[in-house]
Amino acid sequence: MYYPSPFLFLQLRWALRYLQCHQKVPITCETCVTYKSKYGTMNKKGPIIIIEDDIDDQDILSEIFKELNYNNELIFFSDSVKALAYLTDTDIEPFLVLSDINMPKLNGMELREKIHNNEDLRLKSIPYLFFSTSGEQRHVIDAYSRSIQGFFIKPNNYDKLKKIIVKIVEYWQECESPNYIKNAQ
Repeated sequence: MYYPSPFLFLQLRWALRYLQCHQKVPITCETCVTYKSKYGTMNKKGPIIIIEDDIDDQDILSEIFKELNYNNELIFFSDSVKALAYLTDTDIEPFLVLSDINMPKLNGMELREKIHNNEDLRLKSIPYLFFSTSGEQRHVIDAYSRSIQGFFIKPNNYDKLKKIIVKIVEYWQECESPNYIKNAQ
């Protein structure tokens, strides 16, 4: 027997709650106003979180983003534990997360699992992508089983890396995300 995902039920419940509350009236429900303004849609102007322990890779990515002239702030973490603390403790909603897999303390897979298991972070719909030198099939399979939104292998060529960054950012700038309404019943 087919059992739909619990997340599908949550999405339907949120949509129903939103329609019931705002069917013919502009936003008036305080809960919806507060939460919609905070978590309305993907924060395309939010910072790009890059979780990468290799300082040289951080420098290269920083240079590429500078050349591409995106307005998003770049926030680098060389420690996944600190990245998780930032994501859970801050009110700032990132535009997207680019994470390496092979990290000290908490590897990228474990970090993704912790983010995915945190309801507030999961429901904010922050795109989470792996950007790694490791393209082992077991990593790719494991990553997609954790509901990531992309797995990219870092090329050794600067121009190829730059093209991949352009594709990633432009794709997510065009992408829509669900509106999350907190406490929708």
